[in-house]
Amino acid sequence: MRSQEITESSQLTVRGSMTPDLVLSKLWLWDQLSSNLQRSGVCEVPAVLVLGSWTGTMGIILASQGFPARRIINIDHDPHWIAHSQQLAHRMGCGSMVEHCVGDVNDLEYHIPGAVIINTSTHDIDQRDWFDRIPSGSVVALQGRNATESAHSWDSLRHFVYDFPLRETWYRGQLNLCDPSTEYRRYMLIGRV
Repeated sequence: MRSQEITESSQLTVRGSMTPDLVLSKLWLWDQLSSNLQRSGVCEVPAVLVLGSWTGTMGIILASQGFPARRIINIDHDPHWIAHSQQLAHRMGCGSMVEHCVGDVNDLEYHIPGAVIINTSTHDIDQRDWFDRIPSGSVVALQGRNATESAHSWDSLRHFVYDFPLRETWYRGQLNLCDPSTEYRRYMLIGRV
C-alpha cells in the first residue's frame, strides 16, 4: 500500500484490528480457503503471502489453525505495523511460523512458485499492480467491502468479482457485518488467476 492508511471503521490500533467483524471475516477466509484447497487436491502450499497485513491477524489465524503452508509471510508498507505483527505473532506462539516483511505490495515481485496470495485489504490499496503482477495459475483469496471511504468501495459482490477476474473461481460470497460505526457487506473471492 502506498502512503495509504488502513481506513477500516475499526480504530487504527491492534485492538481495532481484532474487532469481531474483522476476526470473523478472516476466519471465514481461512475456512473457505482450506476447504477449497483440499477439494482441489492441494495438500500443502510453499508459502502464503498476506498483502496489506496490518497487524498480522490473518497470518496468525492461518498459523494457529494449522494451515498447510511451509511459510506464511505478512507484508505491509508500514514498519510500525510490521513490528506489532511480529510482537503479536510471538505472543500468540506463532513467532517461528509467521515471517514479516516491510514493502509496498504494488511493487511486489512474486518469486515463490505456487504461493497463495491473500489480500483482505483490497479496498485500502489505491492501485492494482499487486493484482496484475500475480503469476497466472496462482491461488488467490481476496476480500473487500462496501460502505467505506477507502481507495475502493464495491456496492455488490458482482462488482467485486468483476474487478478481480479469475480464470477459475472456487468460491464467492458475502457476509453482512457491523464494525464499530456502520453496517457493511464484506465480499470474498477465492480461485486461480
